[in-house]
Amino acid sequence: MGLPRSRTAWLANWFTTGTSFCLHDVWHRHATTAKGVKAYLRKLGHEAPSGTTHLGLSDSCSGHYFDELEAEFPAARFALVERDLNDAIEAACKLGIVIPKEDLIERMANLHLEHRYLPEGVHRIGFEELGDRARLAALQQFLVPEIPFNFRRFALLDEMRVIIHEEKYALRLNITPAQVRERERSERARARKEKPPTTPLNRGGQ
Repeated sequence: MGLPRSRTAWLANWFTTGTSFCLHDVWHRHATTAKGVKAYLRKLGHEAPSGTTHLGLSDSCSGHYFDELEAEFPAARFALVERDLNDAIEAACKLGIVIPKEDLIERMANLHLEHRYLPEGVHRIGFEELGDRARLAALQQFLVPEIPFNFRRFALLDEMRVIIHEEKYALRLNITPAQVRERERSERARARKEKPPTTPLNRGGQ
């Protein structure tokens, strides 16, 4: 779990190995309830390659449904990536938002508040700590202790950014690429209007 722009896509990549498969954005793609997630994972388990021993989620929406998920998956282990709310909002806006900015800020603020009330049994790791090999190893040890930490793979992925494909993501939300671009233009135009006029510097003490 984590706010948007908290490297949940990167973590889905990290936790997908020869024996584990970690999904990203399940709530937007395949389910609207924890029971739906469970049904999808059950289906995926039957289709997974032989030798797959772990299935998981790395999804920023999961914080909204923590109680449901805990009830449906009582043996599951949960972790939260903690990131400063303002930093996450700024990063989401830079990426390119597919919903109105005001809605994005409100949703992220509500999610950030829900994260504060997660139980102590949830493993917490800071956003900046994901690049710390020891901290990431501790997270993996908590979630999937049976899988050994791959140092070479960490060295490879630590230099990479994993982000959504904005237009494909928007299409899953029934938003066309043209609508995305129009919203971006509207945001830029509004930002220009809201920018305070530049005041000439006083010279000569005047």
